[in-house]
Amino acid sequence: MRLALYLLVLFLSFSGAVEALPKQLTLGYIKDSQMVSAASKIFSIAYQRIGIDVTFIGLPGKRSLQQSDSGLLDGEVLRIANVENRYQNLVVIPVPITRLDGVAYTISKPTNLANLAELLDYQIGIQGGMLWQEKFVQHNQGSHTRVNSAVIQFKLLIAERVDYVLLGRAVGTELMNSTFANKNIVEVSPVVMQSPLFHYVHRKHHDVIPLITKELENMRASGELAQLLAAGQY
Repeated sequence: MRLALYLLVLFLSFSGAVEALPKQLTLGYIKDSQMVSAASKIFSIAYQRIGIDVTFIGLPGKRSLQQSDSGLLDGEVLRIANVENRYQNLVVIPVPITRLDGVAYTISKPTNLANLAELLDYQIGIQGGMLWQEKFVQHNQGSHTRVNSAVIQFKLLIAERVDYVLLGRAVGTELMNSTFANKNIVEVSPVVMQSPLFHYVHRKHHDVIPLITKELENMRASGELAQLLAAGQY
């Protein structure tokens, strides 16, 4: 009798744990990001293996973070390290997925700088919600213009409304090879910043966090993660 009661309690406890997992999550990503194709494949596979379907929604960078932090979204596909210091409802999944190279672009200003601080004397175009860009210009001696997309940043540069723009290299290279080909846009040296990119999940999904962490760790260790990134041509 006692054994039967114990097994019943164990079964109910297990069933409750399973039921606590959401059936679907919605993850935000930065609109115009060229990393999303490969990254979305990674997370679709990883979450499917723990029994969760995921959908993705592209938003301006700051809005995506705000909605993820508030719980309207369930997390962020990829963000730089330490986002959780400002958005404290987001929990970092401590498995680096890939790397962001943040660079400056210009058309008519110097392209080889002895010191990156030289950029701060100029007009700089940044994208709202891109924390590395916000941090870089916070002590800007010139001024900066904040917009919602990388495309608008390049349009400001071409219109000579800013002297430099800050962008992730993957996004900048894609735009220079497509929409803004032959516009004489040049990448500036040296690199402004480099950071690993991590997945973030809202803390309300505390039961999901160890499961997706373990799955991403396994994918990284087996080489599957690198293969998926390469297949996405990022």
